Amino acid sequence: YITAPKIDPSAFLTAKIINWQDYDLQSGEASLYFEGTYLGKTYIDLGAVADTLPLSLGKDNGIKVTRKLVKEFSTKRFIGSNRTDTRQYEISIRNTKQVAVNVTINDKFPVSTTKEITVDDQKAPEAQVDKDTGIATWTITLQPGQEKKLGISYAVKYPKDRKVVLE
Repeated sequence: YITAPKIDPSAFLTAKIINWQDYDLQSGEASLYFEGTYLGKTYIDLGAVADTLPLSLGKDNGIKVTRKLVKEFSTKRFIGSNRTDTRQYEISIRNTKQVAVNVTINDKFPVSTTKEITVDDQKAPEAQVDKDTGIATWTITLQPGQEKKLGISYAVKYPKDRKVVLE
C-alpha cells in the first residue's frame, strides 16, 4: 500500500511483479482482478519498465488515512523584518482489514529555491528524508485493527513583505 495524505487521503494498493520477463507478457491493455473481484483495466507498457513491473490496483478503503494540522504547535511569528511560520501535522493510518499490511507513507517538507527563504527545524521521526526533494517516507507494518500516528513539522522563515504558500 502507498499513500500520500498531503495530496489524497487514500491508500492505494500496488503490486510489483519481479521477473516479469519469464511470463512472456506483451504491452497492451490488461484486466485487473484482486481477491476474485474485477478492479478495472490498465495499460501495461513494457518498454518503460526495468526489472520490476509495478501495477496500481486502485484505492483500498480498508486503510484509513488522515492528515491534520496540529494547531497548538503551529504558529506565526514576526522577528525583525522576517516572519516565521511553524507547522506541525499529524498523520494517522488505521488498518481495518483482517490481515496485516505494509504501508509506505509519503509526505513533503517545503523546499526553498531562494536564499532569503529558509526551511528549518525539519522533524519527521522514524522517516527517511531525501534532503534534495524534501520527501519524507515511512514504511510501516500495521496489524489488523492497529492505528499508527506519525508526525511531521517544520519552520519556514521568510521576509515579511513576501507571500509564501505553505500548503
